[in-house]
Amino acid sequence: MSVANLVNAENISKSFGTRTLLTGVSVGLSRGEVIGVVGRNGDGKSTLLRILTQNLAPDTGRVTITNNASIGVLSQSEDRNSGATIRDLIVGGAPDHVWASDSSSREIVGELLADLDLDTEVTKLSGGELRRAALVGLLLA
Repeated sequence: MSVANLVNAENISKSFGTRTLLTGVSVGLSRGEVIGVVGRNGDGKSTLLRILTQNLAPDTGRVTITNNASIGVLSQSEDRNSGATIRDLIVGGAPDHVWASDSSSREIVGELLADLDLDTEVTKLSGGELRRAALVGLLLA
């Protein structure tokens, strides 16, 4: 049985001025599939990801996202908004009774942030702690 891709990129090309970053790139992603995008600085990795997440239009080709799928991106750096807490980062303004009523949300927070107080300001977190908190926010979105 063939599994349909949730994300399809077909014949993607992208240039900025005279610099061509992507030419004829095609990729399909199925549920649960994890990929790595590797290359040198300036080779178009971030550009490809921005196109796959539909945050940037390709010059040619198309991206199709099916079955109400969503794509999350964990960036290399996160803004450390002064005064924002871990709770703000992971659930925004949602009250605890809203997000904590979901068992999978509680499990994600419990597994990845058990050692952190959700009311800690993000400016006080180490880089790794901030990445974990950002990952939790992405998983709960």
